[in-house]
Amino acid sequence: DRVGYDKRDPDGFRKAPDGSRLTLTLSLRTGGVMREVQTLWKKNMEAIGLRTAFNVAPFQDIIKDLEKGKFQMYQGGFGGSPSGYNEHAQLHGRQPQRVNAVQFANADYDRAAEAFLKSASDEEQIAAARTMSGIARTYMPLMPVYFRLESNYVQPWLEGFRPGVFSSYWKYLDVDPARRK
Repeated sequence: DRVGYDKRDPDGFRKAPDGSRLTLTLSLRTGGVMREVQTLWKKNMEAIGLRTAFNVAPFQDIIKDLEKGKFQMYQGGFGGSPSGYNEHAQLHGRQPQRVNAVQFANADYDRAAEAFLKSASDEEQIAAARTMSGIARTYMPLMPVYFRLESNYVQPWLEGFRPGVFSSYWKYLDVDPARRK
């Protein structure tokens, strides 16, 4: 309402500030979980009067569109770094469009990202990350929606376990019968 999307059509959906039909399009990759995302997204957007559409395509096609800037909204992201830089890198202006898909460019953010990468201590890194987070909250080029958390449980007789980037790590594990109790 504050930014001019307060007018509604006869069905109760918001109109663009110029009075035209407003539809938000979310790009998603194919798959069962994405159908659940669509259902929840549509329900929540309709609750605030926003009409939605979905561009559902195989992962490779979605990535090609992202790299060309052919999307309005995208559900996906980066993760897996204890320092959090993978998330912050998505807005670093020096990153290729494959990483900085929204093409965010902000000199203060980029200076903080460089300071993060060059930091000599945890305190310096945390300060730079807080600066980046503050800028990201101000401009909101990305909106964190959820975070996937995975846990790994191992036994003392399992050798060679390293949490991996890919989900097929299990084929590299071995059981040491001498340590099994």
